[in-house]
Amino acid sequence: MSTRHTPRRQNRTLPRVNRGLLSGERNARWAGDDVGIDGVHRWVRKLMEEAGLLTGICSICGKKPPMRREALPKMKVRWVSGIDLHSTTGEYTRDTSEYIEICRSCHNKLKKEG
Repeated sequence: MSTRHTPRRQNRTLPRVNRGLLSGERNARWAGDDVGIDGVHRWVRKLMEEAGLLTGICSICGKKPPMRREALPKMKVRWVSGIDLHSTTGEYTRDTSEYIEICRSCHNKLKKEG
């Protein structure tokens, strides 16, 4: 009776050293200014989190909302901050100084006001 060798699953992720080499404009999937609103918000939030600029407190009402659940594919869930980023100019650029942190209820009020 022979034992059959099963190959190991290859790890196709980049080594930790090379991860930063394909980020931002160096990535082949970089959309630049043609990215949508959600893409800009994700990029700005990531940049602000890495720089430690997010406080988690609403700039309008001063409350710190609880974490909320966000659904992911394949029935997975992650917990995210209850704070949204709002563009003060109405234009969705990559300038972090144009965004403020506001809670979901204040964000919805601002959207209704137009």
